[in-house]
Order: sequence, then structure tokens, then C-alpha cells
Amino acid sequence: MKDIAVVTTSRSDYGILHPLLKEIDNDNELNLHLLISGSHLSEEYGKTISEIINDGFKDYEIFDILDRVNSKDNIQAAIISNTINEFSNYFFKKKPDILVLLGDRFETLGVAISAMLNKIPIAHIHGGEKTIGAIDDAIRHSITKLSHLHFVSCDEYKKRVQQLGENPANVFSVGSLGVENISTIKFKSKENVQNILKIKNDKKIFLVTYHPTTLSSLEPIEEIKILLSALQIYTEQNIIFTGSNIDHGGGDINKIIIDIASKNTNYYFFNSLGRDLFLNLMYHCDLIIGNSSSGIIEAPSFKKPVLNIGSRQEGRVMAKNILQVPLDQTLIRNTIELALQKDFNDKLKDVINPYAKNNVSKEITGILKTCSSQNLLDKNFIDLV
Repeated sequence: MKDIAVVTTSRSDYGILHPLLKEIDNDNELNLHLLISGSHLSEEYGKTISEIINDGFKDYEIFDILDRVNSKDNIQAAIISNTINEFSNYFFKKKPDILVLLGDRFETLGVAISAMLNKIPIAHIHGGEKTIGAIDDAIRHSITKLSHLHFVSCDEYKKRVQQLGENPANVFSVGSLGVENISTIKFKSKENVQNILKIKNDKKIFLVTYHPTTLSSLEPIEEIKILLSALQIYTEQNIIFTGSNIDHGGGDINKIIIDIASKNTNYYFFNSLGRDLFLNLMYHCDLIIGNSSSGIIEAPSFKKPVLNIGSRQEGRVMAKNILQVPLDQTLIRNTIELALQKDFNDKLKDVINPYAKNNVSKEITGILKTCSSQNLLDKNFIDLV
């Protein structure tokens, strides 16, 4: 039996990882060890560990990397320090055959460093991507260099991972687990979704998710105020906000949204909707607004217009349903009007999601099962000819 450890530090990566976790857990040749940490344990960010427990995973361990983090001035440094300490102790005592990491969170970098120091092979999902407006870009490429297997979401990213000197034989273009999620859930009726969210009318729905742009010259509070000022004229739509992440300023963004939602009957705020309800809402909404990767990767499968604001996702491969707009009140409003036009929406019927491939979780699981963990550690920089 091969021991596969998988780390989840937030609601977003857990939602994406879910089909892979199920596939590994159900495989008779693999043991799944789920390592839970980060904002999953935070009341402020929805304490989403309850969703994991409700999904029935039994073999899990909890790492409270937010413990004793009191100051918001240098919160990421404090968290990454705790992460390296906690996970290094775990990897020193336990020796999983492979560690699976997803994405570009700063906490995830701390886990990767811990595994590297303890000679644990790392399989990285969603490497090779580019997001110019966020520190995530540097973090993602750093995790790539610490990793040994690479499961990228499209062919362009496969080339970029190879540019970083990774062995082409260990780089696999498999598609996105997040997109696979869409094919596995049962969609509820719009009326059912609205009843769950306590929305009592049938107006158009704007789904808004906005995270701090970590390399922006503006403070997160200034950014969200520009977006909210652009949205204030839309009084005949239901505007549903999901919570920002734990990056610097994320909590401040959430507080401002909660305050404005308390004063506007058409505004709704949810710290975390959970995987299925969030995808149901994407399915039924009329417009997706913000700077979340879900708008880039999952939304094209719903053929819905997406207003991608600012530079946080700049550099990713984007389908033609995505409208890129600067963080400017007038331009945001103009682009919303374009996104709501029937002619524009008619053109989205033939949108192809560049991140969609079949059997993503099965392909990843099969490779994890057959690869030699010990051989993976013998890693060399491969120069492009």
C-alpha cells in the first residue's frame, strides 16, 4: 500500500481537490492521509473543516497554523513560520510516499519546504500558471521547483513548467479538477438555491468574489470600495458576495461587505457557500464578478459572462466569456452593461473551457499509484535545448 498525503488549507483548494480525494480514498492500493490546516480552522473564514468532516473522510490530521497569530501587520510571515514548524514535525515522524499539493497559497509553500527538508516527494497540481498581479506567481513557481511530479491544467502550462527545468517525463497536462467537479454534482433548481440562500425574489443574480491584489499599489480596502461604488447603481439585482481569502486585507474586505450588506436588502454575504452550493450558484447566476480563479477556470463550463477585475489573474489562459476590466468605477459599469446584453450572451453558447479534460482525478491517481517515490527524489535540472 502506498501512503498519499494531501494538504488542504482553504475552502477553495478543498473544493478543487474533492474528486481526487474521493478517488484516492476509494483506491484499494492507496492510503489517503488528509492534512487539514489554514483558514479551515478559522471562525472568521467560515470554519470550513465541518464540510470536510461531513464529507466522511476519516484519516485526517489537523494543524493549527493560525494559533498565536495575533498581529495583522505581518500575518503571512507568522503563518508560514508556524506552517514550517508544524508540518516539519509531522513529516519527520511520518513518511508518506508522496505529498500532494495544489496551487499557490503561501501556506502551501510552507508545507512544500517542510516536505523537501524531510525528503518527501511532492506532486504539485496547477503549476506553470501565471498571475502577474499577485505574489502567488512567485509562490507557485517556487513550489514547482520543490516538487517532483507536476499535474498542470493545460498544455501552455506544461511548457512553462518544463522551462523551469523540470523533467518532461514528470509533467502531465491533465486538466482541472475544479472543472471535473462540475460534472459530478447534481444541480438544484434555481428556486431551491434561492430558498437555501433566503432570497425571496426572482431578480437577476450577480455573484461577486473579490480577493486582495497582493502586488497592487492600492490597499485592499481602497480596492473593494471602488468595486462597491461601481455596483451601487444595481438595485434591481441580487448581489451575492462570497468571503475573501486570508491574504493581507482579506478580513478588511469582508468587514466592509458585511457592513454594506446590512444596509442593502439586495446584498447578501456568505463567508463560505461550500463546493456544491457555490457551483449551483455559478450555474444559476447571470453574471460573475471579481478576481477569483473560479471565474477563469470553472466559469467557462457554465458559458456565463465573467467580469475579471484588475491584474490578480492577469496571465492565465482565458476563454472568450471573460471580460477583462481595470479597477475603475466607470469601466466596471460599462463592462457589466456589455456582459448583460443578449447578443454577447448568445455568443457564449459555443465557449470552450481550455481547462476541461476527462477523467482528471483518475489520471492523477493512476500516476501516483505507479510512480516510484524513491526515484522521484533523484531530481536534476533539465536544460531546454
